[in-house]
Amino acid sequence: SCEEHRQRWSRTVGEFTFDAPFNPQWEPFFEDEVAVGQWLSIDLDDGLTARAVLALPKNRPGKLPLIIAQHGISSSPERAFGLNDPKDLYHAYGRALLAAGYAVLAPSNITNSAPRARLQRLCLLLGKTLAGLEVGKIRRLLSFAVTLPAIDAERVGMWGISLGGMYTM
Repeated sequence: SCEEHRQRWSRTVGEFTFDAPFNPQWEPFFEDEVAVGQWLSIDLDDGLTARAVLALPKNRPGKLPLIIAQHGISSSPERAFGLNDPKDLYHAYGRALLAAGYAVLAPSNITNSAPRARLQRLCLLLGKTLAGLEVGKIRRLLSFAVTLPAIDAERVGMWGISLGGMYTM
């Protein structure tokens, strides 16, 4: 019953759709007694790549529910895990989720004003928006993540702060 509304919202936001092969690339990010996190890069289109941190609890009994952790403007995925967050604005909520048995996918969003303004202008030339580019990227990262054997595709949630809250909506 919601599909018509989803499609209308997608058109309104000017969402991009991507269908290039994923071609995942992995790099180490962090490891502790509770979890291991890796930087993930996947292809979106020719020369366009999405980047995120995917972290999994070490002691996982089966398929894990997944939370997409969206950071805010002038921030980064690292803060969701309590890194590079000297004022503790994020309260390391990504680590708390890992300790509670969730997988965490933290996309890297474009957050500085000059690149955001330039990309918004370029997106408008295509009849799209920067928000539509980011939403398409998040959707593509999710499409990849749910193919992984550790992830339960039926149990996915999203949590966002500031700009990430807008993308969560």
